[in-house]
Amino acid sequence: FNGSLSAGGAAFVPGGISGGALSLSKSNNGFVDVGNVFNLGSGDFSVAAWIKMTPGDTTEASVVLSKVAAGFPNGYGLVANNSVAYGGVGKAWFFDSVFPGGEVTSTAVYQSGGSKYLYVDGAPAEAGAASHAIIANSVDFLIGGQSENGVPTGRFTGLIDDAQIYNYALASSEVGFLFQHPGQEIAPHELPPGQWRLDTVASAGGTLTRAPDLARYTTGASVTLTAVPDTGFTFAGWSGDATGTNNPITVTMTGNKTITASFQSVPMAKALAHWKFDETGGTIAHDSMGSFDGTLSPAGAAFVSGGVSSGALSLSKTSNGFVNMGNLLGLANTDFSLVAWVKMTAGDTSDAVLLAKHAAYTRNGYVLIVNSIGTRLPNNKAAFIEGGSGVAAYTPEETPYSTTSVNDGNWHQVVAVYELGGMRSIYVDGAPAEDSKLSQPFNQNSVAFLIGGVNYSGVPTGRFDGLIDEVQIYNYALASSDVDFLFQNPGQEIAPHDFPPGQWRLNTIAGAGGTITRDPDLAKYSDGATVTVTAAPNAGFTFSGWSGDATGTTNPITITMTGNKTVTAGFAEIPARILAVVNPDPKQEGQNINFDLQLISQGDVGGMNFVLHYNADYLKE
Repeated sequence: FNGSLSAGGAAFVPGGISGGALSLSKSNNGFVDVGNVFNLGSGDFSVAAWIKMTPGDTTEASVVLSKVAAGFPNGYGLVANNSVAYGGVGKAWFFDSVFPGGEVTSTAVYQSGGSKYLYVDGAPAEAGAASHAIIANSVDFLIGGQSENGVPTGRFTGLIDDAQIYNYALASSEVGFLFQHPGQEIAPHELPPGQWRLDTVASAGGTLTRAPDLARYTTGASVTLTAVPDTGFTFAGWSGDATGTNNPITVTMTGNKTITASFQSVPMAKALAHWKFDETGGTIAHDSMGSFDGTLSPAGAAFVSGGVSSGALSLSKTSNGFVNMGNLLGLANTDFSLVAWVKMTAGDTSDAVLLAKHAAYTRNGYVLIVNSIGTRLPNNKAAFIEGGSGVAAYTPEETPYSTTSVNDGNWHQVVAVYELGGMRSIYVDGAPAEDSKLSQPFNQNSVAFLIGGVNYSGVPTGRFDGLIDEVQIYNYALASSDVDFLFQNPGQEIAPHDFPPGQWRLNTIAGAGGTITRDPDLAKYSDGATVTVTAAPNAGFTFSGWSGDATGTTNPITITMTGNKTVTAGFAEIPARILAVVNPDPKQEGQNINFDLQLISQGDVGGMNFVLHYNADYLKE
């Protein structure tokens, strides 16, 4: 399969990945024409090439190799950079008669009737998708080009080296070998034994390995699949031709199979939002941690200098100033913490709302305030309002409030910490907490989260005069050391980390056919706490066993909490069956006929029915 260099734009040069290389210029219509070969439409195949492009070259559709008639789906190709609607800038991509988008590789592995896999710089595959049937064409196989209206056309600028084509689907180990040994080939060998393909797919958040890693497997072969979560993720379960959460699993090949490993992010203790207010203009307060950007009110809100860390937010209550983030950060069913730096005019005892997700006139959401604001709370102090029921004013007996005055003309850090089913605390200028009260039932609302305001009949309204800076929201209860760190380092966040020990969650899942209970039933458990978990089958079902962070068939079980855990109870339907046929000797006592019947069950039978048949002749007597 020798190829011919184009009349211009193609030359052999030194400096390849292994020996020399092919230098191509698209502007000079450079390519190599191998002729009408390599249709590759009747089986598995793999294509590989080493490429070197100018840094930052985003030239559209730089074709590494192809056998395609441009303009409609057919053939196949290995391409760098995006075309009009496919691929990605700076990425490689592979098509097999149906043009996919997305990132692919410098090595493409195609399985007829199976999957195509995409590799860059060795294994593992960086992407995979279902294969499509190769639509044959009569154009030439080109390196560095594609056929346009039947005319070979150069479509690549840079160096190409060590292009290879194989008549089978390379295994990951072979892709790794070619990456480690440029210039060599995989030695000829018998095609992989067997007839069954195992397509494995890993969702975002992890990878999947299999042993042995073969293109095909013989009938009855066993394959071990292992799901490997990325940092910050955990394995969630199998789907397709395997189910459950056991990991690894062994698959017995009795046909073509597709198995997907799913992953989910591990809950992390982290800042959900951080508004620094360091903008120099505009109407958007940007969230440096996520996507909770806020919009400044039309008047009364501006970015100014002189914050506790760089810039700050200046608000005027008389001009109805506030920042509106929209209906978000409801913070249901979780611990949370609120952080804000404030600077008020000395002696100001007017209503002052630092931040709120609260609909006025009823008890709901949460509010961080200074002064009484229509409550019986003391002026000059910061307070954390949350929960309860009804419309009564909040009282000092139920509301944590500071001992430090914060309306003295200086900057002060105010922190509110909420523990679900625990305590609420208020901090001023670092630890320790200045007051703590029991948390109250948390009532959700659908109003906007506001900085410097509160919602009256659904209308955001400015309720603060002064400067606010470095507002942060956390999805856990800050420790005193965290509060101190933020006080000593305004402008910084607490780095994401595992939830503190002693804050473990137990997720319990009941399969079809039953329910599951736990005692005690808490949102979180302290480190070392024991929880009794009981599986209760519905009528006609029996408990079949535990999976996840518990195994076996003992019921109930006791779990010791040393980390976040998930336990699933499985149930199996009990088939109806005849347990016994008996003919007891009757005993007649007057009008009654009595007989003794005893059935002994050797296991859970899911309930019993009795069917009595009478001898009509006997009854006539």
